[in-house]
Amino acid sequence: MCRQSGTRFMRSFQQSLVAFLISCQYIRPTYVLLFLSCSFRRCLWHIHIQPRERSSDGWERISTVRSSSTDCCRGNLRLPADPEDRRRRKITDYGRQLAEKQKLRFGYGLSEKQFRNLYRRAKAAGGVTSDTFIQLLERRLDNLVYRFGWAASRDQARQLVSHNHLLVNGRPQNIPSALLAQGDRITVKRRKGVASLIRANLAAGNQVRASWVTVEEDSLSGVLTAIPEAAEVPLDANVQLVVEYYSRS
Repeated sequence: MCRQSGTRFMRSFQQSLVAFLISCQYIRPTYVLLFLSCSFRRCLWHIHIQPRERSSDGWERISTVRSSSTDCCRGNLRLPADPEDRRRRKITDYGRQLAEKQKLRFGYGLSEKQFRNLYRRAKAAGGVTSDTFIQLLERRLDNLVYRFGWAASRDQARQLVSHNHLLVNGRPQNIPSALLAQGDRITVKRRKGVASLIRANLAAGNQVRASWVTVEEDSLSGVLTAIPEAAEVPLDANVQLVVEYYSRS
């Protein structure tokens, strides 16, 4: 059986089957979707793509030819001549908000759940949500250890906290997300390996020490002297767009 006769047979068979199901009152939306998908795939099977032709306006045209055995429509698809232009997409407001949120979240090394919970807490506190949000992020214990210069990264600071190497106001604290208040003191336990690691990080000086903390290198202790203002915190992300992102949901 040739392609044309096979296509006509399938079309007549589908029409007869649909008429029978309607007469028996057995027709359902699932059957209709099945027939439509079969017809669509058969239509695509007979489309042939011609070679691309460069038009006078700098665009390439891809012409589609209808097979004689199908009812596919004839049309032209316009594509940019430059492959780079084909991948270019317009960034929406939501896309910019999402990018800024991901940038800020990855910078502090938090999960989406932790980040969203801090935003909800900042929103419930009242005042300017963006400023309160930044203050909550900076008051985290692992972030303060990083601001002290004791760790080369926030991941390393979180490891120092979770392995119970630090004391907060003389008491052990191994929760990286613990929020500290103004005047709280963080002290390193007397462990030789941890102390040598922290002193090496201090000697490297890779981290610019924040103005709202005080560090005593001899005793390996630090104090949160003030709650930082949002303008004082060096950030690479737009916090207002982050607030707008969470305000949508």
